[in-house]
Amino acid sequence: MDGERSRVRKKGFLSSLDLFSSLSDDDLTIVGNLAQTVNIEPSKVLFKQGEPAKGFYLLKEGSIEILLNRPKDTQLSLEIVQSGGIIGEEGFFNSCCRPISAIAKQKSVLYYFPQQEVTIFQMLSSEGVFYITEYLSRLLSWKIRYSAEKIEKFLAETALDSGKGDDYLPPSKKLPWNQTLMPINQEDLALLPFFQSLSAREAEQLLDYVTFWEIKRHTLIIPKSSVDSHYYIIFKGSVKITIDSVHTLGRISIEPPGTFFGFLPSIDSQPHVFNYVASENCILGELPTTVVQQWKDSKVLMSFKLSFLICKLLSRLLITTLHHTNRID
Repeated sequence: MDGERSRVRKKGFLSSLDLFSSLSDDDLTIVGNLAQTVNIEPSKVLFKQGEPAKGFYLLKEGSIEILLNRPKDTQLSLEIVQSGGIIGEEGFFNSCCRPISAIAKQKSVLYYFPQQEVTIFQMLSSEGVFYITEYLSRLLSWKIRYSAEKIEKFLAETALDSGKGDDYLPPSKKLPWNQTLMPINQEDLALLPFFQSLSAREAEQLLDYVTFWEIKRHTLIIPKSSVDSHYYIIFKGSVKITIDSVHTLGRISIEPPGTFFGFLPSIDSQPHVFNYVASENCILGELPTTVVQQWKDSKVLMSFKLSFLICKLLSRLLITTLHHTNRID
């Protein structure tokens, strides 16, 4: 009887959270069965930066401080998570080490969702996965912006740098690729991560909406503070993500073929916080934001797969940004 009451209370708490509030009763039951209760005393470490990320937490009671290790044995407090907050989700989508540490500020109770051979996303309905990844995308985008602002503030306040920055070509008219020619053959297309998840028909449907562009090396594709939202796909070449063009410390990452970028404003209606620059001659595909939104509104299978991919890309970008913040002294 006590076990049944506990399950009902747990299910009631989970259903009250924005993360799970749109789930069906069946999906909510699955989520409740996966959640493991964790109790932690004040000042105890939930996990340390650098440990393997093996799952994420939901805070039921108490408070947890999120810390980032810094050079010279210092720590930066990023956030105090309160009841209902999510902890450690940035490592759930990608096999990686924790980019942050989490320490209990007071006695706390959490629900833990471990990574398993069969993940939570394989057990839920497609609609359930869609609702969860859409919510996590908004949360991850907020955390990316927060971390990027930390880096930008440091760069604005210091004259120190590890080297000369880049001189970008100004945003220029994109050169249209011959639309009758595919810039990538079917064999190479099948090697791109997202297209591996699509059926042949789905891939063909997506490519019908894509406009191809040829971008010259060092061209500023999307400037920081722009509000234009695009779903760009890198088909050939690579794209550099930076905070600014002056400091080498402002370079966040270089994205390879198969990566989507440029969609951040479509998630949270805020301007871009990064510059996107062609690090070599590129061929990009542009998928209109309106088409993606239509897929989401009609809840076609393509939108479920795309939402999961976007969440995974945002998770990786957040991890990279946090690691980058850690390097700045």
